[in-house]
Amino acid sequence: MKKLLLIIAFIAITVSAFCQDTEVTYGAQVGTWSKVKQDFVWSDFQEVKLIITFNKSVVSISNELGSVFETLEVTDSDANSITWKALDEEYIPCYLVMETFDTYNVLGIVYSDLCFKYYY
Repeated sequence: MKKLLLIIAFIAITVSAFCQDTEVTYGAQVGTWSKVKQDFVWSDFQEVKLIITFNKSVVSISNELGSVFETLEVTDSDANSITWKALDEEYIPCYLVMETFDTYNVLGIVYSDLCFKYYY
């Protein structure tokens, strides 16, 4: 009986350690910072199918660059969103913002003068 419980505990720990969540996007937008407007100016919505993988503190996007982001710390959160400080695959600092809405979710990648929104 002890061996069975030990095996079940080991399986549970192993499965939870390797859990990941995968989402498929249906669209994206790119925003460039406007010094005049002091806000991002957004491109038209583009239909795009990419795979976003959330695995512990790493977020991967199957775009042309093969973007990978490592989340460092949560900087803000509420009932519908969470923001992390992060580093991209070239160790450039950025923020990841995940927002949830009634019918869709958005992952935002925010640099000082550029922002990407992926809708899933």
